[in-house]
Amino acid sequence: MAMNVPGLVATIIFYLLILGIGIWASIKSKRDEIRMQAHHADMALLGDRKINLLVGIFTTTATWVGGTFIIGTAETVYDPKMGLLWAVMPLAATLAFTLG
Repeated sequence: MAMNVPGLVATIIFYLLILGIGIWASIKSKRDEIRMQAHHADMALLGDRKINLLVGIFTTTATWVGGTFIIGTAETVYDPKMGLLWAVMPLAATLAFTLG
C-alpha cells in the first residue's frame, strides 16, 4: 500500500493550523471575558452581542445550509423520478428565506 506523503504532510499541517487557531481564539476569548466582565454564556453564545450584520448572516446561512441540504440536492437531481425540477426547491426556499 502506497502512502501519499505530501498529502499526509499537508493534512497534518492543516490540522495543526486549526489547533493553533483554536488555542489562540480560546486565549483571546478568555482575556476579553475578563476585561469586559461579561458572563461566559454571553461571550460564547452571543459574542457579547457585538456580532455585526455580515457575520450574523453568514452564521445563519451556515446553520441552515448544511450537509443534508447540499447532498440532498445532488441526490434529488440524480434521481430519475424527481430530476432537475425538484432541485429548484432549495433555491426557491433560499430566496424565500432571504427576501421574504
